[in-house]
Amino acid sequence: MVLIDRRTVRVLFTSLIFLGTLGVIYLAWRTFIVFLFATFFAYVIEPIVDALERLFKGARGAAIVVVYAGLLLVIGLVAGSVGPKVADEGRRLSETLPGIIEQVGSGDIAEAIGGKLGWSGDTRNRVKQFLASHQQDLTDGLHSIAAPAAEVLAGLGWVLLIPILAVFFLKDKSAFGDNVVSMFKTTRNRRFVTNVVNDLDAMLGTYIRAQLLLSIFAFIAYTAFLLIVQFPYSFAIAAIAALLELIPFVGPLVTAVLVITIAFVTSFPHWIALIIFMGAWRLIQDYVSTPLLFKRGLEMHPLMIIFAILLGGEIAGVVGMFLMIPAVAAIRILYDHWTSQEIVGEDDVETTAA
Repeated sequence: MVLIDRRTVRVLFTSLIFLGTLGVIYLAWRTFIVFLFATFFAYVIEPIVDALERLFKGARGAAIVVVYAGLLLVIGLVAGSVGPKVADEGRRLSETLPGIIEQVGSGDIAEAIGGKLGWSGDTRNRVKQFLASHQQDLTDGLHSIAAPAAEVLAGLGWVLLIPILAVFFLKDKSAFGDNVVSMFKTTRNRRFVTNVVNDLDAMLGTYIRAQLLLSIFAFIAYTAFLLIVQFPYSFAIAAIAALLELIPFVGPLVTAVLVITIAFVTSFPHWIALIIFMGAWRLIQDYVSTPLLFKRGLEMHPLMIIFAILLGGEIAGVVGMFLMIPAVAAIRILYDHWTSQEIVGEDDVETTAA
């Protein structure tokens, strides 16, 4: 009598491997994140490398070298033209924010803004009392935002490894996939792994490139509009908006709060134009740019995307918000192929029996 069949043993063994992998990732999360972002970086430039490889008649190494040289040239040109302006405005904004935070926490900002906007004394007092009574909540919220940012800045040295590691992925991507498939012996398992790997490859490529393009679009749009209306710290805010665009839903919301706060504090006069721009821009990004860029890449319900963002934020902060969406999409792909394989397997058994 067999107490445990082979299928149960395989399931238990697979579960142990999965839990062990999660444990290793948890213990060495920084290294894992660097390798993951190196993969993402490779996905961004892979189409250009592929095009140059065809042009160079299969010389993939030469194509990679040319792409990296071009990236260095573009980064140098951008850093030389826009970089100093962004850095200067970012420095001045960082020097101004502590004073703004102090005024908001104490409620004194209600007097300054209320006086300029013509609020009554009673209204100014009520707003001031409200802000003062919630000073601790405001401080805790600011700390929750600043902590992940400080953590990211502390690990900027790891960023230099990303383009270096990406070279290996660009050069040997097909070999990696073949090695993974070759680990499985049966034709059925190989077919399952091949389909999963192909779908994961398509999903990650679509997601990473689309997010990068959305970020570039945001930087161009915010820079152009804010410069036209002479909004303070235009370049710095445009750079922040571009970075936050990488986090769907939450990022644009934080950008809107930041812009409105600075507009209040600086008594920005063109409120109607500012509101029209932010509303129109979100409509363009959410209903034109995003559907065109993502197409069939994620196939996730918006509610599931919001859940993934919030879950990622709780687990790993800002980085988790960005990574959790493709992680959930990967789980969906794995589940779809697994259930599809089980159905096909059952059909095969029934056909054989018949």
